[in-house]
Amino acid sequence: MESSMDGTGRLSPDRSTLFDVSTIPAPAVAYDASTGRRRTIQAPWRHFTLVGWSDEDTFFGVAERIDARQSSDLARPRQVVSCEVSDLSCVAVSPVVATRASTGPQAPPALLVEGRSTS
Repeated sequence: MESSMDGTGRLSPDRSTLFDVSTIPAPAVAYDASTGRRRTIQAPWRHFTLVGWSDEDTFFGVAERIDARQSSDLARPRQVVSCEVSDLSCVAVSPVVATRASTGPQAPPALLVEGRSTS
């Protein structure tokens, strides 16, 4: 079933894990759907954007390093990762790509990830 991925949370296909999609990128955490316990997504950096599901047990997204002490116009490293729902472990599936938070003629293109967004 297709989903627009809009809203504040997204439940994993097995209904065990809730992902915060209220901000992009969000902190790299997810929540146990039955207890609400916060769990860390084992991504390369502390911010994460959920993109979608590869299958019932695997999700993918973009991990991003954001340093609040730096200007928002500085290049931010981003990397596409594939992760397991069971333990939230991730493996990189793309090289690190430096992108800018700002837009405009001087900003490099955003990182594009294709896939089906399913709930």
